[in-house]
Amino acid sequence: MTPAVLLALAILSASETPVGSAAAAGAAPAERYRFNLGGPSGEFTNWERQDLARFDGLRTTIRIDQLRGKPSDKWAALTRVNLFGAGDDKERPMLSLLLHYDRKTHRPLALIQQGRNAEQARFDVDLPPDQPVTITIVPGASGELAVSFNANTFKVPCDFEVKSISVVASGADAHFEPFELLRTK
Repeated sequence: MTPAVLLALAILSASETPVGSAAAAGAAPAERYRFNLGGPSGEFTNWERQDLARFDGLRTTIRIDQLRGKPSDKWAALTRVNLFGAGDDKERPMLSLLLHYDRKTHRPLALIQQGRNAEQARFDVDLPPDQPVTITIVPGASGELAVSFNANTFKVPCDFEVKSISVVASGADAHFEPFELLRTK
């Protein structure tokens, strides 16, 4: 099967059982941050943690104070969590989890992108407008991540070891609070 087919199958295999939350329950925050990122449509702010010795997972709650721009703007209002493998900035593998916000309804759409120029795919999850969204990411079986949006968990293929993470916001004033890097015992 192609990576796109595997990704589609993984996204369709949502579980109401919070698999990622169960795995994260055995993990405690090792590092804790608070971010207030964002800016006008078409501009972004970001933060990156590099050279991770190991990645046991992360958990953050994203709250939007204000969506910026007009519904017709070229650039989306979004937040994203990027996971990177080893390598230099342009060559390292990347997996991104995005919340794309509709400027009229304020409803977030959960998306995934595997690679810099790859197409985005939609997670089958209905997230409420104007409500915080908790994202949890924990490594699962070999080559797999358990990704949760609130109580909805998905298995996502990931064929690289996570060495860096970043968070980004654009067209929205977004709080990532708390932002926790997890550590299992």
